[in-house]
Amino acid sequence: LVHETAAHTSKQLSMVRQALAKFDDLSYGLCENCGEEIGFSRLDARPEARLCIVCQTRMEQRRR
Repeated sequence: LVHETAAHTSKQLSMVRQALAKFDDLSYGLCENCGEEIGFSRLDARPEARLCIVCQTRMEQRRR
């Protein structure tokens, strides 16, 4: 359980670091897939979001 918690925390920290790096290169808030802006409500709920809701939904549907 401790190992799983540490792995999860490490993954979250990595995602936050990636989001912060995007501020430096002015790409924060842009979808990594299509390049469109990620909606404010999505970023408000998930500040580390890398994909817009359309691309995120498509990716999740392909996983099924």
